[in-house]
Amino acid sequence: MRALRNGTWALLMATALLLAVPIGLLPPSQPASAASIEDLLAQSHAKVEALIARGDFKAASAASKQLVARARKRLQPDDARLVVYLAELAGLYDRLGKAAEAQATLDQAITLLDHGTKDSPVLSPALAELARLLAASGKPERAEVMVSRALAIAEDATGPDSPEVAGLRRQLADIFVQRGKVLEASIVRNSLTALSNAGSGVVQTGQGNKNVAADGEEMTRQPSAAESAQPPSPELDSGEQGGASQSEKSPAPKIAAAPPKPAPIPDVQPTAPALRKKGGSRHRSILAAPPPSAAAPQPSIAAAAAAEYHVVPVFYGTNRKSSEGISGVAFSSTESDALTFGMAMITVPTIHQVPQVERPWSLRVPGTDVEVTFETQDPAKHFTIKSIENLPQDQFIARAKSQLGQSQAYKGQALVFVHGFYNKFDDALYRTAQIAYDLQFDGATFMFSWPSAGTVDAYWTDRPKAENAGAKLRAFLTLVAEKTGATKVSVIAHSMGNLPLMEALDESITLDNQPSPVAAIDEIVLAAPDVGREEFTKLAQHMSHVRGGITLYAASNDLALEASRAVNHEARAGDIGTDGPLMVPRVDTIDATRASTQMFRLNHYYVAESSAILCDVEHILRGGVRPPSARSKILMSVQAVAGTYFAYRP
Repeated sequence: MRALRNGTWALLMATALLLAVPIGLLPPSQPASAASIEDLLAQSHAKVEALIARGDFKAASAASKQLVARARKRLQPDDARLVVYLAELAGLYDRLGKAAEAQATLDQAITLLDHGTKDSPVLSPALAELARLLAASGKPERAEVMVSRALAIAEDATGPDSPEVAGLRRQLADIFVQRGKVLEASIVRNSLTALSNAGSGVVQTGQGNKNVAADGEEMTRQPSAAESAQPPSPELDSGEQGGASQSEKSPAPKIAAAPPKPAPIPDVQPTAPALRKKGGSRHRSILAAPPPSAAAPQPSIAAAAAAEYHVVPVFYGTNRKSSEGISGVAFSSTESDALTFGMAMITVPTIHQVPQVERPWSLRVPGTDVEVTFETQDPAKHFTIKSIENLPQDQFIARAKSQLGQSQAYKGQALVFVHGFYNKFDDALYRTAQIAYDLQFDGATFMFSWPSAGTVDAYWTDRPKAENAGAKLRAFLTLVAEKTGATKVSVIAHSMGNLPLMEALDESITLDNQPSPVAAIDEIVLAAPDVGREEFTKLAQHMSHVRGGITLYAASNDLALEASRAVNHEARAGDIGTDGPLMVPRVDTIDATRASTQMFRLNHYYVAESSAILCDVEHILRGGVRPPSARSKILMSVQAVAGTYFAYRP
């Protein structure tokens, strides 16, 4: 009985039921309504993704196979979801090394596509996965057709400038290179860099990062932030040999760089990454640099195409206590009375696919800090921490000001991300960089990290830490809004991270003798809030003076919030039950259930992992158009008894 009363055990049991049990095995088919069939398929697909997230690809493939069989019986042959499920199954077979099964499943998906599968936004990521498999199997011509179709669907659904479209264009450029179409590849990549930077900056190339995979040698294990972080080499980031460090001599970094001047295309194809010689050019720096002299030629398109990773700067603030690390910078899950500022350089591989966070495959032992890694970290393949340093407040402000002064696409804008439960400091850095990169956000990107333990069984100890972080987050937001020179400040909070944010913005209370900076905040995005509905409603009433607007994303297929609802005995603000989504005055509620279409992902991180939602966030940051249905044609208004909310179209 004591165990049953223990909240931690309840959480673990709920999590086990949702994630650890071999799932995807639904009851035998029985006559059901169209609505119940839709729910069965959605639940089965979500459970397949849960197994994939656990790394149990064998069980996931079995469950996915059953899902495909069930879908064939219940869906029309032209339903795009059939192709989605088949593409997922083919990808699983490929991961398991089952080439014959992968090819057979791939052929089935292609047959359906050739016989009239209807175009739909959900089809785009499936086509991209099929294209990847085709390219890997030596069929780049057919892969090109797949990506082109995916690109057309995505452009129609999300617009030509969306993160999903950018990712598909990168994939198309890679396929062009595989086919020997160097000119076409260069044109596509040239258009991407032009779009991302809106005409400023300089593309640089440099020697391999000597601190991450030094001289091309592989690292032997996956390091933490402290172990992987080393100061950037001057020849990589400042464009100079020797002399002062990058932090002393070069201006603040930019997220995107403009294309070089057109240059003749060489008669040789870019060298494949696996064949590059030791010490060769391994990355393109997207850090800002002084304008080149007249004598210094711009790097060629071929040189830019050979880049292996980009660098995204993240300014951080944290109330975690510092811990010892090789680089002198590391953070624990213990609360600190002080607010620490700093800056990290996060590498993003050029092979990055929107909206993934490519990291070495690893498994974390439940209830511990032990993480077993099965793959060597490589900046050409993964997000990594290139460098990280704590900064005095005045230097922190100066670098942020410099970054804001060089922004173009998001002129003068600051974006702050607040992570949720089950996040270590490193995890939050990678997620922040991914959001900024996929949005092509060239303003100043900030992260606030509260001391989450990063383990499932720490739910009940993490919660008071999140609540206690409100005062420190308020101080951080006040600094960003009032001292960096930002002309627009937007905040995205995820899951339990909504607790400190909503307290920080509560205009009815004073924290540490500081009033709320709510009047200086332009846009607030509350993503999958793990906050009780009653508490959320009360807190939202005290955020009425936000300069722009407040957007709440919720979903009915969020497995993490389903577990939270069970252990808290209360519906969550980010959860949608039978009574529909939560609607609060002055808050735009968006039902994101249908937008969670990315394969190999759970549904709790959809704000960063769904291209459709990333596109909507981009629209919010760029213009803040309201109502939501006015900024995207894939969003529609829904009239309910409690009021109006918005949802993604079927």
